[in-house]
Amino acid sequence: VNVTYVYSLTANGCTNPTTYSVVVTVNPTPTLTSSLTPAAIFTNYIFSYTPTSGTTGTSFSWTRATVTGISNTAGSGTDDPNEALFNTTTGPLNVTYVYTLSANGCTNPTSYSVVVTVNTPAVWPGDANNDSLVNNVDLLSVGLYYAQTGSPRSSISNTWQAYVAANWLTLQTNGQDIKHADCNGDGTIDDDDTLAINQNFNLTHALAPPPVDVYYEERTTSDMYFVISSSAYSAGDWVDVELWLGSQATPLTGLYGIAFDINYDASLVQAGSESITYPASWLGTPGIDVLTINQVDALANTAYGAVTRNDQIGRNGYGKLADFKFQVKTTLSSAD
Repeated sequence: VNVTYVYSLTANGCTNPTTYSVVVTVNPTPTLTSSLTPAAIFTNYIFSYTPTSGTTGTSFSWTRATVTGISNTAGSGTDDPNEALFNTTTGPLNVTYVYTLSANGCTNPTSYSVVVTVNTPAVWPGDANNDSLVNNVDLLSVGLYYAQTGSPRSSISNTWQAYVAANWLTLQTNGQDIKHADCNGDGTIDDDDTLAINQNFNLTHALAPPPVDVYYEERTTSDMYFVISSSAYSAGDWVDVELWLGSQATPLTGLYGIAFDINYDASLVQAGSESITYPASWLGTPGIDVLTINQVDALANTAYGAVTRNDQIGRNGYGKLADFKFQVKTTLSSAD
């Protein structure tokens, strides 16, 4: 905005008939028009914020002080922080970004505090071990922490999205809070939480915690093996492959649960015929003291299974655990 000062000059009783216009440009003080309370984020998520002002050409600078419980050191920058924030506590924390605005050589003496809430890790229904993927291994967490209780979520649901959930203050063997095993968020880890694993199987979310080697043991020995009743099958035949674990000479000690993948040749298997079933076994009885899962990914030519106890008592023994059943392709040629 231009402001004009009109000057008249007088000296020695004479007034100059010509006036002088002095024009000064008054620039507006830039103000922040974007929200001071952006949406909350989860720990380890990127905080992205686009500051805006009604004054053209405004520049935005910010500072962020350290916050107890947030592991980030103090920071500063311009425009969008675009940085991940890490909450190391058991509850939500607020982080403040102090913005200073300048435009056309003018700096607003008033700063603006933009406050974002950083929540504890999100719960994704079905990702019981919080490794970013829902798969058969997640059943092991539900079985291991079965019957544990804690704070329920405000929304009880298996819908695949991130949910705010208070930590239960008990850690899984991979360092993640056991709240993740309460997949549906009702405050109790039980059979109902297996529904989310089945419903959201193979879904992923963007962020995964650093891997912890002690979470599970990958075995390369012959502890698990197949037993079949015949060595030859014809087109259209049904095949029952028994899955055995251990032997009389090498029984298992203290087994609580196991997850396994079965890869097969899709050219020999009738699509849609594959399944894994679990009879009562030395490990336990489905529906009573063990939980099971049966998932088939035809595109990956893989069947995914898992069986786990739910009473915090491991079992010693060996023998059959499951059956993998499929039909030989009905269009099989003699060359196959």
